[in-house]
Parts: sequence; C-alpha cells; structure tokens
Amino acid sequence: KQLVVTAEIFRAFRPERNIQGFGLDHIQSHSHLAAAIAARLPLPNTAIPAAAIAALLHDAGKLVLASRLPLECERIRRLTIGGQLTFHAAEEQVLCASHAEIGAYLLALWGLPAPIVSAVARHHRPAVEADDDPRFGPPAAVYFANLLAHERAPDPANGSAGNRPSMDQEYLRALEMENEIAGWRAMAESVQAPCPRPVP
Repeated sequence: KQLVVTAEIFRAFRPERNIQGFGLDHIQSHSHLAAAIAARLPLPNTAIPAAAIAALLHDAGKLVLASRLPLECERIRRLTIGGQLTFHAAEEQVLCASHAEIGAYLLALWGLPAPIVSAVARHHRPAVEADDDPRFGPPAAVYFANLLAHERAPDPANGSAGNRPSMDQEYLRALEMENEIAGWRAMAESVQAPCPRPVP
C-alpha cells in the first residue's frame, strides 16, 4: 500500500514546469538515494521499512508546492541564490511553513502510518521526543539520510555549500551517535541508489 501511495504521489503532483529545486527528476533521484541510505543506518529490522518509505517520501511536500504554488516556489528559489538563505529557511519566510510539514499533512490525509508521517514532518527539525521508540528510529534515519544524500549529490537550489544545513551535533550526542558519522559518510558514498522509473 505504501509503495502504491508513493507512486501515486509522484504521479499526481508532477509539476507542469521545471523550477530549480522543485524538479521531479531531481526530487526522485534524491529521494531514492536517501531511502537507500536510510535502510542502511543502524535501525532495528522492524523500523527499516518505515524509514525507507519515509525517506522516499520526505520531499513530497516540494511536489505539492511546485504543482500548486509555482510562483511561491520561484520566490523561494530566488531567496536561496548566492546563499542568502537555506532552502528550508526560504520556505519558512515565504510560506510560514515548510515542505516537510506540507508533505507530512498530505501523507496523514492519505492514511500512511504515524512513524512515516512523523519522520517526514521532522526531517528538518531533529530532536529526541518522548515517544520515540526506538530512539534511533525512522525520524532520525530520515534526518541523517537526507543530509548524507545532499552531501553526496548537492542540490544547487539549497544555496551555497557553506549555507547548507549541517549535522546537528546536539542531536547526535542525544542519540549517542557522535562517533558514527565518518562511517555513515563512507557508507553513503558506496550506496548504489536504484534509478527511479519515469512517472507516466
């Protein structure tokens, strides 16, 4: 069911025109890479499917924005030029919300499980929450997988390299994972992400 919903979201919200940072091809390739990385992070076996699906869908909100609010997307893109703002900060300035929240709302409406919705909603807001079980579960995996995928294949729409979000060190310490980053980066470099199939 979750894979069918994923395919339908990529089909239903295909943007009519290409806007840098909101293009279907880039979002698909980044999402597939993030999903492949998330599935290889130190998760309990029972949490891997939810983390992989959440990573695959974490940027669904960008497709919603590109297909429904293209003018606002252009304003967001302009604010990132030259590293003025990160992509996420530009969204907050223009929309008072982010693609993470918009995507999570859509997925909740479509009936996806709470761990997937939570991971999508939180992929730019890392924090250990009281009901996180396990502590390193889908929200943590999607947060790190997204950053590792961006490190491996940077998106020019996210601003200059120095202005892109970096790993939250406090979050790493809270998860007791601060010594794992070098290994995760090596793993991310070796991942062969599946090529996304074109959406008809």
